Amino acid sequence: MKARRLLLPALLTLWASAATASPVPRPRLDGRNPDDAIADTGAPDSGLQRCPRNRLEDAVELPEIPELYLRMSPGRAYGTPELVNLLVDSAAELAWLKPDADRIVIGDLSAPKGGPVSGHRSHQGGIDADVALFFFDGRQDPYGFMKPVPGAFDVETNWLLIRSMVQTGLMERILIDQHYVDLLKRHAVKIGDLSPEEAQALFPTDPRERWKGGKIHHATNHRDHLHVQVRCER
Repeated sequence: MKARRLLLPALLTLWASAATASPVPRPRLDGRNPDDAIADTGAPDSGLQRCPRNRLEDAVELPEIPELYLRMSPGRAYGTPELVNLLVDSAAELAWLKPDADRIVIGDLSAPKGGPVSGHRSHQGGIDADVALFFFDGRQDPYGFMKPVPGAFDVETNWLLIRSMVQTGLMERILIDQHYVDLLKRHAVKIGDLSPEEAQALFPTDPRERWKGGKIHHATNHRDHLHVQVRCER
């Protein structure tokens, strides 16, 4: 099934104007209504909220939906409504697009009230989440993040997951190893999901300038998982 190409310029406009947009549009692939695919998360579809980055107010727990994903740390499974919606929507999208893939393994979000979380410098304000990557044609380790094996990175399934996150319109950035950034960028252009110009806008040209543009960036120690952050007005 050929999915529609990303309308990336429109999404970049959405990211730029999200502070004044209410409610936030959440474009979907293939015209599906996300409410047909997922259970109610209890997270209202409000406009993007102002929220601090060192504490979490009005936390929403990532619900248990075992047919879509596994939570590694239930005590650290709290986030803003935007983060919870992004995770549930993208997991539902991936399950629909690639039903033979393993369920997504989701690591730390934030503590119920936010604040410092051991092992992380971020994850304090409910806008960050760690998500396991796929290897060996849609495989994940249900007990944690799979140890990377050279040549085993599943570029197709990981791109479907990241594409689903991008198309929620809620994503601020994704951090992942630069080798995977390069593989994903080439794949998205090769299969026609992105034009070269759209790929250039989404992925940075130089990892040393990752904060100057693009949405998918290099980060060290991100070879077994990606770090997704949602927009948050301060």
